[in-house]
Amino acid sequence: AGILNTAEIGSKEALSNEYRHCIEHESCISPLDYFLRRSGKMYFDIEAVQQELELCLKFFAKELNWDNTTVDIERKNVLDSIERHNLVSIKKASIN
Repeated sequence: AGILNTAEIGSKEALSNEYRHCIEHESCISPLDYFLRRSGKMYFDIEAVQQELELCLKFFAKELNWDNTTVDIERKNVLDSIERHNLVSIKKASIN
């Protein structure tokens, strides 16, 4: 982990604020819901999903009082979705 620079801290704070807004004002119930329906990152920026997944899981777990089993299930849901979306991208690329 190490020491975070100012940009990383700001970025984590911004993401946390975004997650909080989605939970409180958009009835977002899971990281997958956030990545698919609220931010669109699953469709347009899978790398961002992979980079922020653990931060997102940690935030949702704290806010929604999840246990470790729920966190593991939610992680698997997002990872499975990443795999499905990556396969769609590969198929589209191979057609062209």
